[in-house]
Amino acid sequence: MKRTSPITPLHPRYAFTALLLGALIALEIAVVPHLPPSNSWYGIAAHIVLDLALFGLVFLPVLWSWAVKPLLNKQLEESQRLKAVTRAVSGGILTLDADGRIVSANADALAMFGYAESELIGQDSRILLPAAERDSKYAELRQYVRQTAIHIPGATNILTGARKDGSEFPMELSISQADAGQGGIYAVFIRDISAHLAVEAALGKSNILLERIFSNLETGVAYLDANFDFVWVNESFARFDGSRANQLIGKNHFKLYPSTENQAIFNRVVRTGEPYQAYARPFEHAGRPEGEAGFWDWSLYPIKRADGQVENLLLNLSDVTERTLAERQRHESDARFKAMLDATSETALLVDLEGKILAINDVGAQRFQKSAEQLIGSRVDTLKSPEQAAKCHSQFQEVIRTVQPRTFEDRHGQTIYKTTVYPVPDNNGQVFSLAIYAEDVTEERRHNAIESLLQDIDQMALSGMAFNALLDIVCQRLVQTLDYGLAWVGEKKADGGIKVLSWQSQDNQYADDFLRIGVRWDESPTGRGPAGLAIRTGKTQVVSTDSFAFQPWRAAAQKNGLGAVISLPIVLRGHIYGVATLYAKDRHTFDPPASVRMLESIINRISVALEMAQEQYEVRLLGTALSAASNAVLICDRSGLIEWVNEAFTKLCGYSSEELLGRTPRLLKSGKQGPDYYQALWQNILSGKAWSSETIERHKEGHEYTVRQTITPILDNTGEVSHFIAIHEDITSQKETAARIHHLAHFDALTQLPNRNLFYDRLEQTMREAKRNKQQMALLFLDLDRFKQVNDTLGHAIGDLLLRQVARRLRKCVRDSDTVARLAGDEFTVILPNIQDPNDAALVSDKIIRAIGKPFMLEGHEVQIGTSIGIAFYPRDARSLDELVNMADSAMYVAKTENRNTYRFHMPNPTDSAAT
Repeated sequence: MKRTSPITPLHPRYAFTALLLGALIALEIAVVPHLPPSNSWYGIAAHIVLDLALFGLVFLPVLWSWAVKPLLNKQLEESQRLKAVTRAVSGGILTLDADGRIVSANADALAMFGYAESELIGQDSRILLPAAERDSKYAELRQYVRQTAIHIPGATNILTGARKDGSEFPMELSISQADAGQGGIYAVFIRDISAHLAVEAALGKSNILLERIFSNLETGVAYLDANFDFVWVNESFARFDGSRANQLIGKNHFKLYPSTENQAIFNRVVRTGEPYQAYARPFEHAGRPEGEAGFWDWSLYPIKRADGQVENLLLNLSDVTERTLAERQRHESDARFKAMLDATSETALLVDLEGKILAINDVGAQRFQKSAEQLIGSRVDTLKSPEQAAKCHSQFQEVIRTVQPRTFEDRHGQTIYKTTVYPVPDNNGQVFSLAIYAEDVTEERRHNAIESLLQDIDQMALSGMAFNALLDIVCQRLVQTLDYGLAWVGEKKADGGIKVLSWQSQDNQYADDFLRIGVRWDESPTGRGPAGLAIRTGKTQVVSTDSFAFQPWRAAAQKNGLGAVISLPIVLRGHIYGVATLYAKDRHTFDPPASVRMLESIINRISVALEMAQEQYEVRLLGTALSAASNAVLICDRSGLIEWVNEAFTKLCGYSSEELLGRTPRLLKSGKQGPDYYQALWQNILSGKAWSSETIERHKEGHEYTVRQTITPILDNTGEVSHFIAIHEDITSQKETAARIHHLAHFDALTQLPNRNLFYDRLEQTMREAKRNKQQMALLFLDLDRFKQVNDTLGHAIGDLLLRQVARRLRKCVRDSDTVARLAGDEFTVILPNIQDPNDAALVSDKIIRAIGKPFMLEGHEVQIGTSIGIAFYPRDARSLDELVNMADSAMYVAKTENRNTYRFHMPNPTDSAAT
């Protein structure tokens, strides 16, 4: 361990002082002997001078070392510390002397005013003030320093500063005296408050804006303190009870509006700090009729201090009476709408334009195996297969585009729907939702398919189709139409076997297994199944694939998902010919008796078809004979299906025999005969009576032709109508000739307008109708102005062309119920039935004058003409046809004489003016 010296080293200042003192004493000892004696005055003076010199040599260094030098060092240290502080403090800092000159400036102050340090130090601080107010502001600042800075250090003042570039900015000054010496040094703290003032201005504007917004809100807004006294309310809040906003300030909410329930809510919000909201609360107030409650949405929000305590409350009130009552009405309407939907026995739903379900009845929901609540909000396309969804979407878009309903068939699983989509437009005609009605037509379609199949069987039998080919089609249609897994038809053989004549399946696997196992109708194991039993008993057999009788084929059937089997005997001329067997996936498919009866009818029709096939030879002979006939001949069955036509018939209607067979004569309907005609026809021929009439039919190419047809019923052995034979004689040319003669007799050949004969006929009819209905009608008599000039200068061909164009323009000026006729030359008439006001005839006349007055382009010639019109009314002006025509003609001559290209009414007194 290092030992420490017990002697403390002498401070250099003390050592220097002791050394100096010793040197001075030695000097005095050396000098004193050489001085004059002290008893003389100059000796005394010499000793005094020596003492003073020695004192000065000793005292001055000691004074410097002990007093002056430490003081200077301290001032330097304080100055450096001040500079360090000014550099470290954020904001501008200047130090000024007593005369206001700048002693120092920190970097922020230099940057704030835009000066370099060398440009500021020693300068008068007034250069930092705007030139226009330097003296006045500097005097105020000096006064501020004298009164404030010394007594209240850090007090601030706001005034304008000036940068070196002359720009001005607001600044906040804080001046403090840095020392208490004579004159003193002042520290000036400067802060640029431009941004601060801008924020305050923006905040002020924002507060004003918020004040205006809240004041103009329809919603009532109130600001309360924690004691529920009103601090501020907007006018809407005050208007709710007929007050003004300033009348509520300072008043207590619950003294004005007592409510124990609401006061408890207010207290809870203050206590918990959690907001409260209420919707559609009933509330009575002065603004509503006595006894009528309004409905309000209101909310209460706490305003908290930093410590979380609620010090104010913001209360919002909204009168939602109209909305609430409207919602109640809407709910009631929705309930009625839902009741109407649920009363519908088919699927009914409402969707938006995206296919989202807005409403659906219970029937529709059950078909989707969900509740209505579960389906509302879901999209229709998510409930369907992609193919059906795409089809529905396409139909929806078409309805939206055309604003017209559309009907199409849709599927959901095995169910077939006839779907109709109706557009639901708004007041502007824009579709905003779709109403959908979907009718389950599965059974109807199946029934129609079966009926079509039965008809086709008859047609195919009549056409001489091979029996096996006919059976192939029957099996195929049964599988496709009724969704059966397998259908086959077998012929009973004498050896106890069953020969499979035709079969069709959805999955060939089971058919292969079935043919491999085989089937019989004797007592062998494979003869005890439903097919063998149906042949032996002559009765329909229905079994499930898990029954004992089906044991030989059970494994194969169940492997392919087949659950039930039905076998139906085929009877031909009173004897069992064979069996038809059908397989279904659902084991209960054949349980309903109606299903069994339907299949039995199909098999019975097959039996009939077989018998019909045997009779085809005789039918072919008859057909050969009828084919040679010159008149058109067709044969229909009792239901109206065409079974045979001859060549003359195909030439007459334009359809080939292939296009006609199996269809009804409705294919040829022109629409000229109404339902009553066909009802009488069917009633007559079904009773066994012949029918003869003229009928207008439609050719395949679209034109119409007229036939004289005779329909004769064909009776079977029981006296019932089985077929009809119709003979058509073409009388089209005769009818056309008669029509041409009639047209030439009643229409003008040049303009195709009614001629004089038809005009008088229609005028007489119109007058009779006006008399019968106590109405008024008008007759316009027209004569073209300057028509003769056109004929004379351009020729009669141009004149005829002009008349045809005039006729077209006249037709466009009148209603469909009006009649435009050409009497002769350039004279035309217009019959206007059922005129309510005479001015109506004037309006039509004016319209005609404007139309005829427009230029005509006639083979390169531009022609301008006019028309003069006379107007007479029945029964006001005339009581007879001739009298009415003469009066209209006279009025026309008045118009032509006075001015031309105008119209005149018939005037009762000829001396009166006829002008309108």
